[in-house]
Amino acid sequence: MHPIFEFKGLITDGIYSMAKVEWWLLKYTDEYEKTVEIENKLHWYEFEDGSKSRLPSFWKPSSEVGFINLFQELDLISEFYKEENKIEDVLKEYYAVKNSGPKLNKWILEYEQLGKGKYFNFLISYLDYEGVDDIEHPMVFIHSMDDFPIYIEKNDFKNTIEFGNIFL
Repeated sequence: MHPIFEFKGLITDGIYSMAKVEWWLLKYTDEYEKTVEIENKLHWYEFEDGSKSRLPSFWKPSSEVGFINLFQELDLISEFYKEENKIEDVLKEYYAVKNSGPKLNKWILEYEQLGKGKYFNFLISYLDYEGVDDIEHPMVFIHSMDDFPIYIEKNDFKNTIEFGNIFL
């Protein structure tokens, strides 16, 4: 079975759990690496000076490119998922100091760059749907599969979302 078809079969009530996403990523890591290696050898143009450049395909992306894009985007959101426990600890620190001016200031100084950087980007990348006001679940968008929105269970990112919202 093609990895994309198998991934599509992991959906439950229109939502993917990160446990299933993580399983899929683990199962297809080797195939992803082999596919990237093969795709990287295609579409090369050699210039007169001997230098080479990979040119994008002007046709509809192949299923292999779709697989690569899907894997990469799921791997990106997976990195946030892997930090959920760490962010839960950061939030516990926040709630312990949020009513204490000097301690809160120290906490903000320690985590502001992370909150306004990486975690703000999470909110923008996965929770800022164009034209949708009632956002329920993080959405992973795959450019080569724009007819296939991937909604991830919001509870899998409870701490990530809460932490990012502190710095909005």
